[in-house]
Amino acid sequence: MKNLFSIFFIISLILISTTSCKEDIPGSSGTKINVSQSLRTDLKLSDLIILTGFTILSPSGDCTIRSIHKVIYVSDKIVVLDNETDFKNVWMFDNNGTFIEKVFTEGDASNQYKGLNDISAYKDEITLLSAAKREFLSYSINSKIPKTLSTGAIGDMLERTRNGNYILYNEHSGTEVTQNNYLVFYDDSGNLIKTEIPYSIEKENVSYEYTGFLSRSGQQIWFSPPFSNIVYEVGSNGSTPRYEFDFGPANLPADLQNRKLRLPDVENFGFLNEWFVKNNNMIQFEYQLNNRVCHGIYDESTGQFCDIRNIVIDPYSKLFSRGTVMPKSEDEFILTLRAGQVESLVEDKLADKNSLNQLFPGLGDALETAYNRHQPIILSFKYKEGAKIAVL
Repeated sequence: MKNLFSIFFIISLILISTTSCKEDIPGSSGTKINVSQSLRTDLKLSDLIILTGFTILSPSGDCTIRSIHKVIYVSDKIVVLDNETDFKNVWMFDNNGTFIEKVFTEGDASNQYKGLNDISAYKDEITLLSAAKREFLSYSINSKIPKTLSTGAIGDMLERTRNGNYILYNEHSGTEVTQNNYLVFYDDSGNLIKTEIPYSIEKENVSYEYTGFLSRSGQQIWFSPPFSNIVYEVGSNGSTPRYEFDFGPANLPADLQNRKLRLPDVENFGFLNEWFVKNNNMIQFEYQLNNRVCHGIYDESTGQFCDIRNIVIDPYSKLFSRGTVMPKSEDEFILTLRAGQVESLVEDKLADKNSLNQLFPGLGDALETAYNRHQPIILSFKYKEGAKIAVL
Protein backbone atom coordinates (compact mmCIF):
# COMPACT_ATOMS: atom_id res chain seq x y z
CA MET A 1 0.00 0.00 0.00
CA LYS A 2 2.86 2.39 0.61
CA ASN A 3 4.04 4.60 -2.20
CA LEU A 4 7.65 3.97 -3.03
CA PHE A 5 9.75 7.08 -3.53
CA SER A 6 13.33 5.83 -3.79
CA ILE A 7 16.34 8.09 -4.04
CA PHE A 8 19.79 6.60 -3.77
CA PHE A 9 21.75 7.52 -0.67
CA ILE A 10 23.97 4.48 -0.31
CA ILE A 11 27.26 6.38 -0.56
CA SER A 12 26.35 9.03 2.00
CA LEU A 13 24.90 6.46 4.38
CA ILE A 14 28.03 4.37 4.31
CA LEU A 15 30.08 7.46 5.09
CA ILE A 16 27.95 8.73 7.96
CA SER A 17 26.52 5.55 9.47
CA THR A 18 28.06 4.17 12.62
CA THR A 19 25.66 1.25 12.73
CA SER A 20 26.74 -2.28 11.91
CA CYS A 21 25.00 -4.27 9.20
CA LYS A 22 23.16 -6.27 11.83
CA GLU A 23 19.75 -4.89 12.67
CA ASP A 24 19.30 -3.64 16.21
CA ILE A 25 15.70 -4.71 16.72
CA PRO A 26 15.20 -5.64 20.38
CA GLY A 27 13.57 -8.87 21.39
CA SER A 28 9.98 -8.65 22.54
CA SER A 29 9.04 -8.60 26.19
CA GLY A 30 5.38 -8.05 25.39
CA THR A 31 2.33 -10.27 24.99
CA LYS A 32 2.88 -13.32 22.80
CA ILE A 33 0.10 -14.10 20.30
CA ASN A 34 0.15 -17.63 18.92
CA VAL A 35 -1.00 -17.17 15.34
CA SER A 36 -0.28 -20.78 14.40
CA GLN A 37 -3.12 -22.00 16.66
CA SER A 38 -6.34 -20.32 15.62
CA LEU A 39 -9.38 -21.04 17.77
CA ARG A 40 -12.21 -22.74 15.90
CA THR A 41 -15.49 -21.37 17.17
CA ASP A 42 -19.19 -21.15 16.43
CA LEU A 43 -18.96 -17.35 16.78
CA LYS A 44 -20.10 -15.10 13.98
CA LEU A 45 -18.72 -11.62 13.38
CA SER A 46 -22.18 -10.28 14.18
CA ASP A 47 -21.78 -11.82 17.66
CA LEU A 48 -18.67 -9.66 18.23
CA ILE A 49 -19.32 -6.37 16.44
CA ILE A 50 -22.13 -3.96 15.72
CA LEU A 51 -22.43 -1.46 12.91
CA THR A 52 -22.66 2.12 14.18
CA GLY A 53 -23.21 3.80 10.82
CA PHE A 54 -22.22 4.04 7.18
CA THR A 55 -21.32 6.78 4.72
CA ILE A 56 -21.46 6.65 0.93
CA LEU A 57 -18.78 8.98 -0.42
CA SER A 58 -20.27 11.14 -3.17
CA PRO A 59 -17.52 12.66 -5.32
CA SER A 60 -18.28 15.59 -7.61
CA GLY A 61 -16.88 16.47 -11.02
CA ASP A 62 -13.78 17.82 -9.27
CA CYS A 63 -13.20 14.63 -7.28
CA THR A 64 -12.49 11.19 -8.69
CA ILE A 65 -11.56 8.62 -6.04
CA ARG A 66 -9.23 6.03 -7.52
CA SER A 67 -8.02 4.44 -4.27
CA ILE A 68 -8.57 4.63 -0.52
CA HIS A 69 -5.18 4.25 1.12
CA LYS A 70 -6.14 5.82 4.43
CA VAL A 71 -9.08 7.57 6.08
CA ILE A 72 -8.78 10.01 8.96
CA TYR A 73 -11.43 11.96 10.85
CA VAL A 74 -10.66 15.62 11.58
CA SER A 75 -13.30 17.55 13.52
CA ASP A 76 -16.49 16.39 11.76
CA LYS A 77 -14.81 15.84 8.40
CA ILE A 78 -13.84 12.64 6.57
CA VAL A 79 -10.43 12.92 4.89
CA VAL A 80 -9.35 10.33 2.31
CA LEU A 81 -5.80 9.68 1.11
CA ASP A 82 -6.01 8.61 -2.54
CA ASN A 83 -2.42 7.92 -3.65
CA GLU A 84 -2.23 4.40 -5.07
CA THR A 85 -2.20 5.52 -8.71
CA ASP A 86 -0.31 8.21 -10.62
CA PHE A 87 -2.97 10.67 -9.45
CA LYS A 88 -2.28 11.51 -5.79
CA ASN A 89 -4.87 13.50 -3.88
CA VAL A 90 -6.33 14.19 -0.45
CA TRP A 91 -10.12 14.58 -0.53
CA MET A 92 -12.30 16.10 2.20
CA PHE A 93 -15.95 15.15 2.73
CA ASP A 94 -18.54 16.14 5.32
CA ASN A 95 -19.96 13.48 7.62
CA ASN A 96 -22.76 12.80 5.12
CA GLY A 97 -20.21 11.93 2.41
CA THR A 98 -20.65 15.11 0.38
CA PHE A 99 -17.42 16.29 -1.24
CA ILE A 100 -16.07 19.57 0.16
CA GLU A 101 -12.63 20.21 -1.29
CA LYS A 102 -9.21 18.90 -2.26
CA VAL A 103 -6.58 19.45 0.44
CA PHE A 104 -3.57 21.10 -1.25
CA THR A 105 -2.44 20.22 -4.76
CA GLU A 106 0.54 18.45 -6.29
CA GLY A 107 3.37 20.60 -7.67
CA ASP A 108 6.72 22.29 -7.14
CA ALA A 109 5.45 25.56 -5.67
CA SER A 110 5.24 26.38 -1.98
CA ASN A 111 2.23 24.87 -0.18
CA GLN A 112 2.11 22.06 -2.74
CA TYR A 113 3.09 18.45 -2.14
CA LYS A 114 5.18 16.04 -4.13
CA GLY A 115 5.58 12.36 -3.36
CA LEU A 116 2.39 12.16 -1.26
CA ASN A 117 3.03 9.17 1.02
CA ASP A 118 0.73 9.64 4.03
CA ILE A 119 -1.59 11.88 6.02
CA SER A 120 -2.20 12.27 9.74
CA ALA A 121 -4.40 14.34 12.04
CA TYR A 122 -3.83 16.50 15.12
CA LYS A 123 -6.73 18.48 16.57
CA ASP A 124 -8.13 20.44 13.58
CA GLU A 125 -5.00 19.94 11.46
CA ILE A 126 -4.43 17.61 8.52
CA THR A 127 -0.74 16.90 7.94
CA LEU A 128 0.56 15.56 4.62
CA LEU A 129 3.85 13.71 4.24
CA SER A 130 5.40 15.35 1.17
CA ALA A 131 8.22 12.86 0.71
CA ALA A 132 9.82 14.24 -2.45
CA LYS A 133 10.15 17.68 -0.87
CA ARG A 134 11.11 16.22 2.53
CA GLU A 135 8.41 18.27 4.20
CA PHE A 136 5.38 18.06 6.46
CA LEU A 137 2.57 20.16 4.99
CA SER A 138 -0.25 20.98 7.42
CA TYR A 139 -3.65 22.55 6.93
CA SER A 140 -6.02 23.80 9.63
CA ILE A 141 -9.67 23.15 8.84
CA ASN A 142 -10.74 26.12 10.97
CA SER A 143 -8.12 28.78 10.21
CA LYS A 144 -7.36 27.60 6.62
CA ILE A 145 -3.74 28.64 7.25
CA PRO A 146 -1.13 26.28 5.73
CA LYS A 147 2.13 25.41 7.51
CA THR A 148 5.24 23.80 6.05
CA LEU A 149 8.02 22.14 8.06
CA SER A 150 11.24 21.01 6.41
CA THR A 151 12.35 17.60 7.75
CA GLY A 152 15.34 16.43 5.73
CA ALA A 153 13.64 13.03 5.52
CA ILE A 154 11.72 11.14 2.85
CA GLY A 155 9.59 8.75 4.88
CA ASP A 156 6.77 6.32 4.12
CA MET A 157 4.30 6.86 6.94
CA LEU A 158 3.52 9.60 9.44
CA GLU A 159 1.60 9.92 12.69
CA ARG A 160 1.22 12.76 15.18
CA THR A 161 1.26 12.26 18.93
CA ARG A 162 -1.26 13.59 21.41
CA ASN A 163 1.00 16.63 22.09
CA GLY A 164 1.44 17.44 18.39
CA ASN A 165 4.87 15.89 17.83
CA TYR A 166 5.62 14.00 14.62
CA ILE A 167 6.71 10.37 14.25
CA LEU A 168 8.01 9.35 10.84
CA TYR A 169 8.41 5.77 9.60
CA ASN A 170 11.41 5.52 7.27
CA GLU A 171 11.34 2.30 5.28
CA HIS A 172 14.83 2.02 3.82
CA SER A 173 15.02 5.51 2.26
CA GLY A 174 17.73 6.98 4.44
CA THR A 175 19.05 10.54 4.35
CA GLU A 176 21.67 12.36 6.43
CA VAL A 177 18.93 13.11 8.96
CA THR A 178 17.34 9.68 9.29
CA GLN A 179 20.41 7.59 8.46
CA ASN A 180 19.47 3.90 8.50
CA ASN A 181 16.79 4.12 11.22
CA TYR A 182 13.16 3.11 11.00
CA LEU A 183 11.72 5.70 13.39
CA VAL A 184 12.38 9.45 13.33
CA PHE A 185 10.97 11.76 16.02
CA TYR A 186 10.31 15.50 15.58
CA ASP A 187 8.82 18.05 17.98
CA ASP A 188 5.78 20.12 17.05
CA SER A 189 8.03 22.74 15.41
CA GLY A 190 9.72 20.16 13.17
CA ASN A 191 12.97 19.96 15.14
CA LEU A 192 14.63 16.55 15.14
CA ILE A 193 14.47 14.89 18.56
CA LYS A 194 15.99 11.48 17.89
CA THR A 195 16.01 8.37 15.72
CA GLU A 196 15.38 4.76 16.77
CA ILE A 197 15.67 1.13 15.61
CA PRO A 198 18.43 0.87 12.99
CA TYR A 199 18.13 -1.40 9.97
CA SER A 200 20.82 -3.09 7.90
CA ILE A 201 22.29 -0.83 5.19
CA GLU A 202 21.95 -3.81 2.85
CA LYS A 203 18.20 -3.04 2.81
CA GLU A 204 18.61 0.57 1.66
CA ASN A 205 16.36 1.64 -1.23
CA VAL A 206 14.06 -1.38 -0.95
CA SER A 207 10.45 -0.62 0.05
CA TYR A 208 7.49 -2.98 0.29
CA GLU A 209 3.85 -2.57 -0.63
CA TYR A 210 2.54 -5.25 1.73
CA THR A 211 4.49 -5.24 5.02
CA GLY A 212 5.76 -2.72 7.57
CA PHE A 213 3.53 -0.06 9.15
CA LEU A 214 3.07 2.90 11.44
CA SER A 215 -0.57 3.36 12.42
CA ARG A 216 -2.78 4.96 15.05
CA SER A 217 -5.71 3.55 16.99
CA GLY A 218 -7.24 6.30 19.13
CA GLN A 219 -4.30 7.84 21.02
CA GLN A 220 -2.04 4.80 20.61
CA ILE A 221 0.52 4.59 17.80
CA TRP A 222 1.79 1.22 16.59
CA PHE A 223 4.86 0.30 14.55
CA SER A 224 6.22 -2.86 12.96
CA PRO A 225 9.15 -3.11 10.51
CA PRO A 226 8.92 -5.15 7.29
CA PHE A 227 8.60 -8.95 7.69
CA SER A 228 8.54 -8.58 11.46
CA ASN A 229 6.58 -10.47 14.10
CA ILE A 230 6.86 -7.68 16.70
CA VAL A 231 4.56 -4.67 17.17
CA TYR A 232 5.83 -1.68 19.16
CA GLU A 233 3.83 0.99 20.92
CA VAL A 234 5.32 4.36 20.00
CA GLY A 235 5.11 7.70 21.79
CA SER A 236 7.05 10.95 21.96
CA ASN A 237 9.63 9.29 24.22
CA GLY A 238 10.31 6.28 22.01
CA SER A 239 9.11 2.76 21.26
CA THR A 240 8.35 -0.27 23.43
CA PRO A 241 7.73 -3.86 22.22
CA ARG A 242 4.13 -4.73 23.11
CA TYR A 243 3.14 -7.79 21.04
CA GLU A 244 5.08 -10.72 19.63
CA PHE A 245 3.36 -12.88 17.02
CA ASP A 246 4.34 -16.55 16.97
CA PHE A 247 3.86 -18.17 13.57
CA GLY A 248 5.12 -21.54 14.79
CA PRO A 249 7.15 -23.46 12.18
CA ALA A 250 6.55 -20.57 9.75
CA ASN A 251 8.50 -18.03 11.85
CA LEU A 252 10.98 -16.17 9.67
CA PRO A 253 14.51 -17.53 10.39
CA ALA A 254 16.92 -15.09 12.02
CA ASP A 255 19.42 -15.37 9.15
CA LEU A 256 16.78 -14.02 6.73
CA GLN A 257 15.77 -11.03 8.85
CA ASN A 258 18.92 -9.03 8.09
CA ARG A 259 18.80 -9.64 4.34
CA LYS A 260 17.30 -7.67 1.48
CA LEU A 261 14.17 -9.75 0.93
CA ARG A 262 11.76 -10.25 -1.94
CA LEU A 263 8.36 -11.90 -1.78
CA PRO A 264 9.59 -15.28 -3.11
CA ASP A 265 12.06 -15.40 -0.19
CA VAL A 266 9.29 -15.24 2.41
CA GLU A 267 6.24 -16.81 0.76
CA ASN A 268 6.43 -19.92 2.97
CA PHE A 269 6.80 -17.94 6.20
CA GLY A 270 4.61 -15.83 8.46
CA PHE A 271 4.82 -12.07 8.97
CA LEU A 272 2.60 -9.06 9.63
CA ASN A 273 1.25 -7.14 6.68
CA GLU A 274 0.25 -3.48 6.67
CA TRP A 275 -2.62 -2.87 9.01
CA PHE A 276 -3.11 -3.27 12.77
CA VAL A 277 -6.10 -1.92 14.70
CA LYS A 278 -6.61 -2.03 18.47
CA ASN A 279 -9.94 -1.23 20.12
CA ASN A 280 -9.84 -1.68 23.89
CA ASN A 281 -9.00 -5.37 24.45
CA MET A 282 -9.55 -6.46 20.82
CA ILE A 283 -6.80 -6.42 18.18
CA GLN A 284 -7.36 -6.93 14.46
CA PHE A 285 -4.47 -7.39 12.08
CA GLU A 286 -3.61 -8.65 8.63
CA TYR A 287 -0.82 -11.16 8.24
CA GLN A 288 0.69 -13.47 5.68
CA LEU A 289 1.12 -17.17 6.40
CA ASN A 290 2.22 -19.83 3.93
CA ASN A 291 1.59 -17.55 0.96
CA ARG A 292 -1.94 -16.59 2.09
CA VAL A 293 -3.18 -13.22 3.30
CA CYS A 294 -5.16 -13.68 6.53
CA HIS A 295 -7.25 -11.56 8.88
CA GLY A 296 -6.85 -12.25 12.60
CA ILE A 297 -8.60 -11.11 15.77
CA TYR A 298 -6.96 -11.41 19.20
CA ASP A 299 -8.81 -10.95 22.49
CA GLU A 300 -6.44 -9.66 25.18
CA SER A 301 -8.96 -10.39 27.93
CA THR A 302 -9.02 -14.13 27.18
CA GLY A 303 -5.69 -14.61 25.40
CA GLN A 304 -7.46 -16.27 22.47
CA PHE A 305 -6.71 -15.75 18.78
CA CYS A 306 -9.01 -16.48 15.86
CA ASP A 307 -8.45 -16.35 12.12
CA ILE A 308 -11.59 -14.86 10.57
CA ARG A 309 -11.77 -17.89 8.26
CA ASN A 310 -12.46 -20.07 11.33
CA ILE A 311 -15.64 -18.33 12.38
CA VAL A 312 -19.13 -18.98 11.07
CA ILE A 313 -19.86 -17.15 7.82
CA ASP A 314 -22.43 -14.38 8.14
CA PRO A 315 -23.25 -11.21 6.15
CA TYR A 316 -20.57 -9.20 7.96
CA SER A 317 -17.81 -11.71 7.27
CA LYS A 318 -18.72 -11.56 3.57
CA LEU A 319 -18.25 -7.79 3.61
CA PHE A 320 -14.90 -8.18 5.38
CA SER A 321 -13.75 -10.62 2.70
CA ARG A 322 -13.60 -7.70 0.25
CA GLY A 323 -13.00 -4.55 2.30
CA THR A 324 -10.07 -3.09 4.21
CA VAL A 325 -10.11 -2.51 7.98
CA MET A 326 -8.78 0.85 9.22
CA PRO A 327 -8.73 2.57 12.62
CA LYS A 328 -11.21 5.31 13.46
CA SER A 329 -11.17 6.04 17.20
CA GLU A 330 -10.48 4.46 20.57
CA ASP A 331 -13.67 2.41 20.36
CA GLU A 332 -14.45 2.25 16.63
CA PHE A 333 -12.91 0.98 13.43
CA ILE A 334 -14.01 1.25 9.82
CA LEU A 335 -14.32 -1.06 6.86
CA THR A 336 -13.70 0.73 3.57
CA LEU A 337 -15.17 -0.63 0.36
CA ARG A 338 -13.96 0.96 -2.86
CA ALA A 339 -16.40 1.13 -5.77
CA GLY A 340 -14.80 -1.93 -7.36
CA GLN A 341 -15.05 -3.89 -4.10
CA VAL A 342 -18.75 -3.01 -3.82
CA GLU A 343 -19.21 -4.29 -7.37
CA SER A 344 -17.43 -7.52 -6.49
CA LEU A 345 -19.67 -8.08 -3.45
CA VAL A 346 -22.86 -7.50 -5.38
CA GLU A 347 -21.95 -9.33 -8.57
CA ASP A 348 -20.54 -12.32 -6.66
CA LYS A 349 -23.81 -12.41 -4.66
CA LEU A 350 -22.00 -11.93 -1.34
CA ALA A 351 -24.16 -9.00 -0.22
CA ASP A 352 -27.77 -10.06 0.35
CA LYS A 353 -29.79 -6.87 0.75
CA ASN A 354 -32.43 -8.31 3.06
CA SER A 355 -29.90 -9.97 5.39
CA LEU A 356 -27.88 -6.76 5.64
CA ASN A 357 -31.02 -4.68 6.29
CA GLN A 358 -31.88 -7.03 9.15
CA LEU A 359 -28.46 -6.50 10.72
CA PHE A 360 -28.67 -2.72 10.35
CA PRO A 361 -31.63 -0.82 8.89
CA GLY A 362 -30.80 0.55 5.46
CA LEU A 363 -27.40 -1.13 5.09
CA GLY A 364 -28.44 -3.39 2.24
CA ASP A 365 -30.15 -0.49 0.49
CA ALA A 366 -27.04 1.67 0.92
CA LEU A 367 -24.79 -0.99 -0.58
CA GLU A 368 -27.17 -1.27 -3.55
CA THR A 369 -27.08 2.52 -3.97
CA ALA A 370 -23.26 2.56 -3.84
CA TYR A 371 -23.22 -0.19 -6.48
CA ASN A 372 -25.62 1.62 -8.80
CA ARG A 373 -23.71 4.91 -8.49
CA HIS A 374 -20.26 3.29 -8.62
CA GLN A 375 -19.31 4.96 -5.33
CA PRO A 376 -17.26 3.83 -2.32
CA ILE A 377 -18.81 3.28 1.09
CA ILE A 378 -17.36 3.43 4.62
CA LEU A 379 -18.85 1.27 7.38
CA SER A 380 -18.18 2.11 11.05
CA PHE A 381 -18.10 -0.67 13.66
CA LYS A 382 -17.45 -1.20 17.33
CA TYR A 383 -17.29 -4.30 19.50
CA LYS A 384 -20.35 -5.30 21.47
CA GLU A 385 -20.17 -4.76 25.19
CA GLY A 386 -18.84 -7.92 26.78
CA ALA A 387 -17.79 -9.46 23.43
CA LYS A 388 -15.17 -12.19 23.89
CA ILE A 389 -13.31 -14.79 21.93
CA ALA A 390 -13.19 -17.77 24.26
CA VAL A 391 -12.90 -21.54 24.32
CA LEU A 392 -16.36 -23.11 24.39
